[in-house]
Amino acid sequence: MDSSKSAVSSLPSIGALFTESWDVFAKSSLKLFILTIISLIVTFIVLIPFIIIFIDTLGLSLANLKEGGLSGISMMPPIWPVLIISLVIYFMVITAVFQIASILTVDSKGELALVSAISKSFRLVIPLFLVNLLLLFINLGGLFLLILPAILFMFLFYFAAYEVVLNNQRWTGALRRSLLIFEKHGGEILIRVLIIFLVTVGIVLILNRIAPVLSMLVNILLGWYALAYSVTLYKQASQGLENEKGASLMWVWIIAVLGWILAILFFSLIIGIISQAVRIKSLQQEMPLPSVLPLASPYATTTPILKPTSRPAATSPAI
Repeated sequence: MDSSKSAVSSLPSIGALFTESWDVFAKSSLKLFILTIISLIVTFIVLIPFIIIFIDTLGLSLANLKEGGLSGISMMPPIWPVLIISLVIYFMVITAVFQIASILTVDSKGELALVSAISKSFRLVIPLFLVNLLLLFINLGGLFLLILPAILFMFLFYFAAYEVVLNNQRWTGALRRSLLIFEKHGGEILIRVLIIFLVTVGIVLILNRIAPVLSMLVNILLGWYALAYSVTLYKQASQGLENEKGASLMWVWIIAVLGWILAILFFSLIIGIISQAVRIKSLQQEMPLPSVLPLASPYATTTPILKPTSRPAATSPAI
């Protein structure tokens, strides 16, 4: 057997994965807690002014409507679209930054300084966003193609984000590397992902029945442990594959593009049917109804009907 193949032949046991994940979780939990607090503070710093502007703008809008009726809507300040778009972009960036910082913190087992983790995260926001954009295209294509390919893609590209953050991969490189890892250890990875999913869901369901007050705290802790579990699983599965470029994505693109083509054809057909129905209805409304004329009886005839005449009474012959 080739030595390179034997190096990636199997993963450590599930028990070893849980043990190592717990060690990573224990060493990283404090900094993960601090990252969570910082993210909440940063969120509220922007959210509170937004709420103030919302209340102020809402009061102005109501005053305009009261004074000018429906015409007062035209006097409403056009700031809301700008505010909403800015807020969405801000939260997307903040979410990505703290997601990346959490991955870096777990990868270093809590040894990386938080300032370094956050500053490095800003440089990885755009690469991670572009990879997620590709995944969105692929997953939607699989979803349009009878759903099952989308479920498969969810597992195949499970490590794409870790490839971006921890292995400095970009665009399709992260996807090809994640696909390669799954090709080498597909069954083992699938079993381990399903186990952590069932364990976390089971704990949450039990706690919701027994102690619902603790469910929020336990959900946060389970999220941190699941992250430590996933990062540890990624590092175990990618060991020995550092010099590999990744697997081919040709069949993935074919399935995704076919799904999008089917979706475009389907929605075009639906739009065409709706447009045809609307067009027919509008023509019926615009077309004047014909005046109703009395119909001639099918039994009518131009031949005059002769009324029977009375016959003269017969006279008896004279004798």
